[in-house]
Amino acid sequence: MTTTLYNKYRPHALRDVNQDFVARVLKSQIKSGKFPAAYLFQGPPGTGKTTIERIMAAAMLCQNLDEGEPCGACQDCKLIQAGRHRDVMEENCADHSGIDDIRSIIEERLRIAPSSGKYRIFILDEVQRLSRDAQGAMLKHLEEPPAHVRFFLCTTDPEKLLNALQTRCQRHVLKPLSADNLVSLMTGVCEK
Repeated sequence: MTTTLYNKYRPHALRDVNQDFVARVLKSQIKSGKFPAAYLFQGPPGTGKTTIERIMAAAMLCQNLDEGEPCGACQDCKLIQAGRHRDVMEENCADHSGIDDIRSIIEERLRIAPSSGKYRIFILDEVQRLSRDAQGAMLKHLEEPPAHVRFFLCTTDPEKLLNALQTRCQRHVLKPLSADNLVSLMTGVCEK
């Protein structure tokens, strides 16, 4: 099995994502242990939306947090990094955009309690690709989620989302990396 560079060198800590303001806000939530039911990360491709969602999922389930960051060494962190944690469901809405998809992705799994840890986490990538009916079905779950469920939605095009859907989420806008950030990032990858 081949590994893509962006997965091999994907950051595993908020301090490494080059989104300082968003990282500070999220780190304070991790330290307090208080998380909203739903997050919406928006920004152009390559700004770290999915990476941040995975880091937050790890932080919510990590057994040994280290100053507001997931440890990366416990069983939960390793399973999330490998994309195999039973309580973290990651779906690409570009491939599953209909109302029946949302029902099978969320409704059938929503009632299941977490197998380990406190939360069952749904990461929905490219959420703007959901049909209007699917967004409406999703809205119902964002309004009254079970206490053990957290949602992470990410989009490159928030204008395509229902307003009501956006208002049920804590929104974080990610900015493109500066030229200096990109040079630093690529230098680090080359050194590794």
